[in-house]
Amino acid sequence: MNDKKLEELKKKFMQEFPVEMIATQGKPDEQFVFHNLDHMHSYSCFTARHCFNHFRKTEKTGIPALFLIPYSKSLVTNRGRQLLEMGRKGGVLIEEGKEHDRQVITVACNFGGNLSKEMACSIIGGMLHDFSATFYSFVSEAWMVKAGKDSVPLEETPLPSVHPDKKEILMINTCSEVAQIMTHIDIVDNELGKPERQDSDLKEGHGRFSNLFREVRAMSSDQSIN
Repeated sequence: MNDKKLEELKKKFMQEFPVEMIATQGKPDEQFVFHNLDHMHSYSCFTARHCFNHFRKTEKTGIPALFLIPYSKSLVTNRGRQLLEMGRKGGVLIEEGKEHDRQVITVACNFGGNLSKEMACSIIGGMLHDFSATFYSFVSEAWMVKAGKDSVPLEETPLPSVHPDKKEILMINTCSEVAQIMTHIDIVDNELGKPERQDSDLKEGHGRFSNLFREVRAMSSDQSIN
């Protein structure tokens, strides 16, 4: 492979690489121990609102896609610790309260297309394994169209982003290995409206980032084979 082709591939990779920033925040155990999925979801909804207000009203932009992963430093694998060290050396890791064992890591992503989303699935799935996580949340602005009474074939349905009845929402999706909680909050004139919550198991789906624990199971299977 010649140098020109190599540079083109490198440029394409960097354009598609989804991770913009990684931040860890530590708190005393009584504040950062999430006892169940509902507890984690409540924290993520609070964080999502705070980030939305900051980016919309201070930065004057939409928020990046966020993954929130709670973990205990004492349970992080060697590979997870290496990832944090790489982030420190690369200048993309922000740390606060690192003296505490209980932490939440936030990964901010910018998706350039389907490839970057697939990369994010693998990256976050690997992190769930390396940080021995039991929950995670995905936060993003999105377009949504409520299902109507008339049954329209899927192939004839416009994408939400171009649908005439679309509405802008802030989406918070919190998952364990077996269940998920989804909250939609309408966005109108840069303000958040009332939340709508839906609880379900993972079989019902809810988008590309709804079941990233499958990456953990796949990694565990590979390790048991080796």
